[in-house]
Amino acid sequence: MTDKPPMLAADHIRDLVKGFTTYELVKQPTKGKDGRWRPEARIHAVTHKPLLDQLEDAITGASARADEDAGHSSFTSKPTAHLEAVDVLAMIDRESLEYAVDLGLQAPPRTRTVVPVTPLRQRLLDISGHVGLAESRPVHRWWVSARLATQWDQRPFQPNGAPCLNCWHVKTLRIDVGNHLARCIECHETWDGPGPVAVLAQHVKWCTDHEVTKSRHRAIDDHGKIVECVECSTFRSDYQAWRFEQQVAERHARGGAYVDSVA
Repeated sequence: MTDKPPMLAADHIRDLVKGFTTYELVKQPTKGKDGRWRPEARIHAVTHKPLLDQLEDAITGASARADEDAGHSSFTSKPTAHLEAVDVLAMIDRESLEYAVDLGLQAPPRTRTVVPVTPLRQRLLDISGHVGLAESRPVHRWWVSARLATQWDQRPFQPNGAPCLNCWHVKTLRIDVGNHLARCIECHETWDGPGPVAVLAQHVKWCTDHEVTKSRHRAIDDHGKIVECVECSTFRSDYQAWRFEQQVAERHARGGAYVDSVA
């Protein structure tokens, strides 16, 4: 069995701006000539709207779902916008403009309020024409983020007690274990593939087991006594120091008093 070749920038942009089809093997009961029912394997094809269309549908409310409702249907009222979809669409628009300027496809806007002349979809297609035959980290990041934000695969796992490996913020990881995709909604770092997602999953499990976001973690030593866990002490100390710096920065930004401790 050969591995699937890596997706190139053109593949990622095609999923963003054009409809795409996914295939999965399903087993359905089929009645044979002898009257007996047997499972029969079939290839089930599903056609999806472009990822950008799905993001816009979530923003306008056409298919908007709150995070807690994303995994199931509900007759309750839905929010008018899916905030993660808003964030991802804005990120793609902003970063694609910067990328197009770097590639010489567009002139830099004179001010931040100037609306780009080239529409987003055409801009992405122009980018694909230049870097489509190679792997592109920015394009790859847009694709992973859009897939997780639209939740067309399944509701991503959202661990609460594990800081992001890149920015250390908590409650920001979105992980689709089945499709080996993950992103941080704070720093926009992405993980794609069995290896990187497996490393992230191990990090999440370790942080959860050691309760690193809490003030301390107790363990049982060889003599059966409850003691302070030494395995996570270094990581916990670094995390608490980062958290302290964040709180100081937030207080300073609000013009508040200096913080001298972290709860």
